[in-house]
Amino acid sequence: MIFTDPIHKQIKITDHDIYDLTRTAAFQRLQGMKQQGNTYFLSPGSTHNRYSHSLGVYENMRKMTDRLMGNQGAAFIKRQRKIALVSALLHDIGHGPFSHCFETVTGMHHERWTTRIVKECEEIRSILARTPGLTEAVLAVMERTGEHGLIEELLFSQIGADKLDYQLRDLHYSALTEVKMFNLNNLIDALRIHNDRLVIAPDALQEIEQYAAIKRALFERRFSHPDVIGKDVLFKLAFRRAKYLFGNGELPHLPEWLVAWFGGMTWTVEQYMQLNDEVMHRLMGIWAEHDDAVLSKLCTRYLSGIEHSIRWYDVTADTVERELDRFTTDIVWQDDKYGCYKGGICTVVAGSIADVLELSPMIKEYAAFSAKRYLYCIDPL
Repeated sequence: MIFTDPIHKQIKITDHDIYDLTRTAAFQRLQGMKQQGNTYFLSPGSTHNRYSHSLGVYENMRKMTDRLMGNQGAAFIKRQRKIALVSALLHDIGHGPFSHCFETVTGMHHERWTTRIVKECEEIRSILARTPGLTEAVLAVMERTGEHGLIEELLFSQIGADKLDYQLRDLHYSALTEVKMFNLNNLIDALRIHNDRLVIAPDALQEIEQYAAIKRALFERRFSHPDVIGKDVLFKLAFRRAKYLFGNGELPHLPEWLVAWFGGMTWTVEQYMQLNDEVMHRLMGIWAEHDDAVLSKLCTRYLSGIEHSIRWYDVTADTVERELDRFTTDIVWQDDKYGCYKGGICTVVAGSIADVLELSPMIKEYAAFSAKRYLYCIDPL
């Protein structure tokens, strides 16, 4: 099967089991999940989904394992390669609506759901069971036990298949046309194994510099822009208010999955797999018509354009000392781990491993960033 893709041009899947995994309901569900959550309110083109990203990560892993076997004869036997490719394809299968925003609302990390879906989804289990031991191996990679350390590095490290795809994919859809892409094939060609560690050849430093530039630009001007964070805040406050109203008996006729969550119960995999961005949008639309003025305002503002959304201010000592209403205000730190290079990409210089941070003034400059803190409120201070 061949998939067309704006980043990789073509993604070819020849393994029947892996193709069958792409046809499962759990994987198809990812088409309804935007990769960058609420970023599309600021950047209307940023509506790409976790389905295309997951296929892209699979393709990166395929190229990486092929390249490492060609470069150094890395010990990727047929079974290990299949573990790597399946893990890459399924690594995001547990994501909820609106990317990481949903995690802050529910307090449940997507990786926990990924392992649950692999364990409990009958469609996926039956496909993985065709290869003895594959389920257990994929779960070990997902849980980062260290049993398959090289595969974990190839998938999750700073130059892993996951990050290399979403940096380019997010940039492609971002409309930040002045930010250049790094050359993916050159970077993959530069991968090496040194003392059981994934490193890059020194001549690929320029590609890593561009990788760091993309990371910083997307962080500051797209998914961590205060207007985008504001949409996350409205979404979170709406659910906080809804849960309060539910507890007071003022929010009847809720779907079963929401009653379970508000009631303190853990979702089943079947309930969780019902959720996507559209389900949440419909819920916001219904609540925007609710008699409760606070819930209605939160949801109306969430569904409105950026210019009619939520007010935000840089946090000062005065604003921190104010008494804040838990349903209409919030204070949020930027999470700079998503925007600034913090180390972890290494090369070999004169036989010794060195982090690229030590070798590039440009990367060091991009790493020098202080996270900002914002106060969000529906009404003026």
